[in-house]
Amino acid sequence: MAATALPGMNEADVPGALRPLRHFRPERIKGRAAQQIEMALATDRALQVSVVGWLEEERPDLLGDGPSPASDDVQRAAVAFLRQREDWQSQTRMALASVRSRAVEDSVRSLEQRLRDAQADAQRLQKQVDEERRRRRDEVDKAGEEIARLRSAVDREATGVQQQRRRSQEQVTALNERIAALAAEVQGANSTIRRLQGRLADMEEDRNAVKRDEKAARLATSSRVALLLSVLGEAARGLADEIDLPTGIPAPADLALPGGSSSQPLRVSTGQAVLTLLGAPRAHLIADGYNVTKSRWPDATLAEQRNRLVTTLAALQSRTGAEVTVVFDGTVAQTGVPSSSTPSVRVRFSQNGQIADQLIDEIVRNEPSGRVLLVASDDREVADRAAHAGARAVTVAALLEACPT
Repeated sequence: MAATALPGMNEADVPGALRPLRHFRPERIKGRAAQQIEMALATDRALQVSVVGWLEEERPDLLGDGPSPASDDVQRAAVAFLRQREDWQSQTRMALASVRSRAVEDSVRSLEQRLRDAQADAQRLQKQVDEERRRRRDEVDKAGEEIARLRSAVDREATGVQQQRRRSQEQVTALNERIAALAAEVQGANSTIRRLQGRLADMEEDRNAVKRDEKAARLATSSRVALLLSVLGEAARGLADEIDLPTGIPAPADLALPGGSSSQPLRVSTGQAVLTLLGAPRAHLIADGYNVTKSRWPDATLAEQRNRLVTTLAALQSRTGAEVTVVFDGTVAQTGVPSSSTPSVRVRFSQNGQIADQLIDEIVRNEPSGRVLLVASDDREVADRAAHAGARAVTVAALLEACPT
């Protein structure tokens, strides 16, 4: 009753310790502060009067003042205590006795129900045991019959097995003789097979070598064709409008000298010409590494020369967007420079038994005809071979002039 009244009572009528409880629902108040409320009601008469006053106004049904009186002894005892009637103690004893009596009755009813359930379970289990016994007896009878039948069958099979064993021994003897003859034949066949396997392995190795060569050739051809098609496609969409070649760059007709002379091909000798050529779609610049570095940084160590050239060419690539490859002799120690390509400059080293000039020639040969290809070197033989292969030979001075400072 007090838990029901607290949320609706005036704050002034509620003791300070119980005031925070006014914000909770009655069910929560009973669950969290029942003992606290009980102690306050036992010692605070003003609280008792306030609770009764609120209940008389708001919930007279809980006090038994409505059309129907209090429903049980506990409720009547609680009302008598709150109103401090003279008989509240006797009412409390009666309520306690009633609660105990109901608890005993509930316990007795529960025990009786459990007894009935246990008896029903016992009867059900007894029925299951009886059925299981009958089933087991039937199974034992059937098992006895099956054992007798199997025993008779085993006796028959034993006789048959003995006869079969004699026949098998005769067959084994004949087979052993046949196996000995076949072993001799197999030994001769194995010798023949080993010879054939050796020949087959040699033929397989030859076939794999041919396949690898064919695959490498197809890959190189496909790469050149794909690159050429890409170059031609981009050039066809705007090369004439986007590239204005200066007069200093020789045209293909300029390379044919009067009288069929075999003079050396013209070379690109200005930085502006280099930049213009590198602006062509998919242009490719190949630099003869140490030939360039020894002309530009002759006093630096080889490692410093490589680092400076890669940095310089990276700036040129960033400016033109062209593909850039630099080739160094691989016989020189490579300490101080990455052994693989950078994001903007491809770095290649010649292998043992090969010089950078040969690697440059191989790269030029692998390029498709028609692509704008520049080879920067002051080595006349490198420049001449590159020019005759369809590339533009560029002087080292022109390359360095084109590079950003």
